[in-house]
Amino acid sequence: MAKLSGIIVGMILVSMFAGIFTIGLVDYNNKYEDSFNTSELEKYEKLGELSDQVEDLKDQVTSIEEKSGVLDIVGGYFSSGYQGLKLSFKSVDTFSELATNSVADARLGSSADIVRVSLISIVIVLMIFALLSAILRVGGAL
Repeated sequence: MAKLSGIIVGMILVSMFAGIFTIGLVDYNNKYEDSFNTSELEKYEKLGELSDQVEDLKDQVTSIEEKSGVLDIVGGYFSSGYQGLKLSFKSVDTFSELATNSVADARLGSSADIVRVSLISIVIVLMIFALLSAILRVGGAL
């Protein structure tokens, strides 16, 4: 008899939660007949712009090795690193803007600021843990 691995059990649980959540949303929509205004969703289309900028930066980094001089290559890597750092800070700013817009659209009242700060704090903590993980992996490989 085959054993179920943890990932399969996790996928089943996540699917069940998603199904129950969808049923709840459909029930809410049927009870309150809430119509969605899609004209206001344009302010949430920021992730496509960030994705395009990341692709441009990737193309710039891959073209660095085609340059002939050593100083051109080193300068290209420093320039691309700086642009990557700016893009990272811009992504945090974009998330902050998206969190502010979504909390404002949810009309949470006086708890809106707490929810917004909590969302931003969670993302910052996750970024710090990701950086620490990368630093510790690099340090362990040396």
